[in-house]
Amino acid sequence: MPKPKNFQQIGGRLTGEVMQSYMESFEQGFLQGITRYGVDVLDISRNQSGEWFVKIRERDGQAEEILQFDKIVLCTGVSIDYSP
Repeated sequence: MPKPKNFQQIGGRLTGEVMQSYMESFEQGFLQGITRYGVDVLDISRNQSGEWFVKIRERDGQAEEILQFDKIVLCTGVSIDYSP
């Protein structure tokens, strides 16, 4: 990740906007078609062979799916509901 142009002005810290821009750029460059949005993760497990299983449910329905991966990246964040 390159340093932002105003790195010294912001005290060497990354702003939320800079981090968001970087994460979106990374996703576009390396994770296109892999990243899933709009799902709830119900369970993450690993078998003895080291394979990961992620159980998800689409937020707009009740369909559940189990995905299998060699590696996973767990990123937590805040979900904000702006509906009245």
